[in-house]
Amino acid sequence: MDNQNRIKVEVVFALKDRQEIITIHLPKLSTISDAIEESNIQEKYPNFNFDGCSVGIWGQIRQPAENLQDGDRVEIYRELEDDPKEKRRRLALSGKSMS
Repeated sequence: MDNQNRIKVEVVFALKDRQEIITIHLPKLSTISDAIEESNIQEKYPNFNFDGCSVGIWGQIRQPAENLQDGDRVEIYRELEDDPKEKRRRLALSGKSMS
């Protein structure tokens, strides 16, 4: 398949201590799900359950079946371990700040 029929996208997954960015090339009309599968991110993190994660493109929540465009950044969103509002509240109650 020639480059005119392919798109280049990034698949991004952030952990607490690092961010994984994988650049892949896919056929045009590929979906978010196709990109995640092609990235092999699930094999890199076999202990993480990706099934419950929301996904998006450039910070906007999207459906896994949505088609991609050249240059898209597919983001896999995991649940936050600690809600920032709740963390600030707990710190304030203990007389501390986030800085």
